[in-house]
Amino acid sequence: MPHMGSRGEPFGALALRAHSRGDVKRRAIAGANAWRCKCRYSAEFPAPDRWSCNPLPTLDRTLSKQAARHYYERFADKQDQQGWYEDAALDRLIAGGGFGRARAVLEVGCGTGRLAEQLLARHLPLDARYLGLDISQAMLTLAAGRLASHGRAANLALADATVSLPVADRSFDRFIAAYLLDLLPRSQALDLIGEARRVLVPDGLLCLASLTRGSGGVAGLGSWIWAGVQRLAPQWVGGCRPVQLTGLLDARDWDVRSRETVSPWSVASEIVIARRR
Repeated sequence: MPHMGSRGEPFGALALRAHSRGDVKRRAIAGANAWRCKCRYSAEFPAPDRWSCNPLPTLDRTLSKQAARHYYERFADKQDQQGWYEDAALDRLIAGGGFGRARAVLEVGCGTGRLAEQLLARHLPLDARYLGLDISQAMLTLAAGRLASHGRAANLALADATVSLPVADRSFDRFIAAYLLDLLPRSQALDLIGEARRVLVPDGLLCLASLTRGSGGVAGLGSWIWAGVQRLAPQWVGGCRPVQLTGLLDARDWDVRSRETVSPWSVASEIVIARRR
């Protein structure tokens, strides 16, 4: 089927409606100039080489809370298909998080429990406890089935990451947010980092993973395209977009122990492990 214009005509037919070839050329030049006028230099999200345009995101170009919940309720049974770009980052998060010494782990945005299953089965001590929070009941239902064999060591609860978390101060020694901060507006991301500091014990570890900007080459192009799509239609990528995690951490509150970037299939992810001061 041909692509259709706003009047229901094929785009080819719309082009033929122009009065002359000269008119078509003038319209094309005007459109290109309008696009260029939207472009700006950007240090945080440059396009390949050195420039970027308005379709690249800011931290506040996100889905609303209601839209995000609706999306992930419908997407729950497909969530595990994201492993093609998430798994490499989660492996690095596990390697840097010192989970063999953890006693109490909180994961916000636990999804279907895929990371929790790895931690409980292969990395956490037998007496460690895990609590997973998510905004989607469909996700939690899948996680409950996946973690059922771990009994009382694994607990799940429906919770909104954009408000105060339903846990006590200084009650966990690991706080995980994997592919969550790239969904939140900057103000809410900062609030969640504040909640992480509240619930972590002193010297507890903040374990983060997120989409980020690739550093040149194919990875840079991939993240630039993703960011452009997200800016134009966030729902096409579940509201996720490249962010810089270290830019959310106040050095007075956090000691960044490690920062890595991995780019499987040209999709860049940032992994940060930070100690609560």
